[in-house]
Amino acid sequence: MRPIAYAYHADLYCADCGADLPDIDPEGNEKSAVFSYESFDHIPYCAGCGLPIEGLPLTTDGVRHVVDFLAHCATSLDVDWDALEDALRYIQPYEQYLTAGERALIAALAADDARAAYTIAKYYREVNGDDLIYLPEPLRTYWPYF
Repeated sequence: MRPIAYAYHADLYCADCGADLPDIDPEGNEKSAVFSYESFDHIPYCAGCGLPIEGLPLTTDGVRHVVDFLAHCATSLDVDWDALEDALRYIQPYEQYLTAGERALIAALAADDARAAYTIAKYYREVNGDDLIYLPEPLRTYWPYF
């Protein structure tokens, strides 16, 4: 089985960047392979090339973290567009686990509809502990992203 990434010197490297690293890091620890069954609480980025490492699953907290980041992007003028595109691509396999409001936020961001994304993130976000985005039932009937 080919590793998806490598853990080296307290960082994560994609398979291409990690293959060229020495077998022992400066602290004497071995380079270790990371396989697809390991999951992360955030989108893992390669410490070498800076690109997201594809194929590594997210934990439930990781999915929440990505949705939280997308909501931040929708309500902020200071958006890292590359990170936004990475987050939209990385969250796609988890769509079935998201609320209708979260799916609407993702669809609005993917459609580059900043106004709708802002409205969803700003006004339909619950902040009482679970950080899930909901749309009231009457609005779901008319929302264009379903």
